[in-house]
Amino acid sequence: MKKFNLIASGKNSLRPSLDYIQVKNGFVYATDCHKLVKIPIKEAFGSLPVDAPTEFYFKADAWKKGNFYKALYYNIKDNYLEAFDKKGKLGIIDILTYEQFRAEVGGNFPDCE
Repeated sequence: MKKFNLIASGKNSLRPSLDYIQVKNGFVYATDCHKLVKIPIKEAFGSLPVDAPTEFYFKADAWKKGNFYKALYYNIKDNYLEAFDKKGKLGIIDILTYEQFRAEVGGNFPDCE
C-alpha cells in the first residue's frame, strides 16, 4: 500500500474534510486542495469484501499512525477497517459513511472528478 495520505491529505483546521481519505467509485482519493492522489481500490487495498460499502471515509492521520500502509490484507466489519500483516492484526480504524462524514465534518469532500 502506498503512503498516499502522507503527500496529499490536508492538515488545515479550516478545511476539516481534507483530513480524511475518501473511497468512492472504485478509487481512493486524498487531497489537500493543491495535490490530488487517486488510486484504484485494488492497488490501495487489494480486494475488499463484496459487502464493503461503495463509499466511505477515514482519517488520514489514523492511517499513518497505525502503519496501515504496511498491511497485506484489509477487512471491513461494521464501521471499522481492519488491517493485517504477516504477524496478524495491525489495528482498526473507524470508517464513516457519507451521511456520518457530513454530520461529523459539516461539509463535503471535494469533488475530485
